[in-house]
Amino acid sequence: MAVFTPYNERPEWKDVSPIPQDDGPNPLVPIAYPSDCNSNHNAFDFLSLPDTNAMNYFRAISCKNELSERALELTTQIINMNPAHYTIWNYRQKILFELKKDLKQELDFIEELAEERSKNYQLWQWVIARFDLWAEELSYLDELLIIDVRNNSAWNHRFFVVFEAPTKPTPELLAKEIEYAKSKIILAPNNQSSWNYLKGSLQFCTSPFFHYRLSILARTPDPISADNNLSSFCLELRAAGVTSPHLFASLVDVSEARARRGDKASLDQGVKACDELAETHDTIRKKYWLYRKQNLMTAF
Repeated sequence: MAVFTPYNERPEWKDVSPIPQDDGPNPLVPIAYPSDCNSNHNAFDFLSLPDTNAMNYFRAISCKNELSERALELTTQIINMNPAHYTIWNYRQKILFELKKDLKQELDFIEELAEERSKNYQLWQWVIARFDLWAEELSYLDELLIIDVRNNSAWNHRFFVVFEAPTKPTPELLAKEIEYAKSKIILAPNNQSSWNYLKGSLQFCTSPFFHYRLSILARTPDPISADNNLSSFCLELRAAGVTSPHLFASLVDVSEARARRGDKASLDQGVKACDELAETHDTIRKKYWLYRKQNLMTAF
């Protein structure tokens, strides 16, 4: 098996002083990089983990804006480790242009990565937007979500296709997407991806651009209607025996949103939802839900 040689052991990098990651004195969630960054790692380890050694050297060369062959090789290593690292991709592009590299070879490199790491949706988003390939995406995403309703990458990509296309969604499409998300929530109530998609779609409905168009469908033409839509759906699910933490969290969000607009009538509903989350449905975040409860009781 191939062995990764740390950059501090490579003669061509002796002139570079690596810069370690600095998250400040009290980082909230520090990245769990491998602790021994100076030892040899096999190729599998290097490709599977965010390697401290490589990133330390990248920080050093990027601070100097070094656009060289060795910098290009370093970006190759890091991209193979993490193809979604768009900071590295951006820097790599600068190197390619500076060195006047053969971009056809670069396309071969990108194609290989795209086939191996198909969930790198940033790449597909660029391809679709650049070549105007929007037409068939929704039907393809339907297939993916039938196979796996919890495919978060597919949900993320679906939101991009619906809401970032050059032609913005019609009220009819938007109403369809809201019902689509609800149907998937009913299928898997604990799937956070479909809940996020529903909330994002309802939030989009509240934009001024859609007020006059959505009103003809009587579909969430304003924030109040959006909240009512979500709240009614949650209450229907709860009446049917669903106890998903995302359901109760949505009720908390609705109560807070209404209170911010001066409607405090539903605060009690939000407080009760916080209690249920803290004591039964999401106990691992008990302190968070008690904090949200306290805010509901004192901030409005």
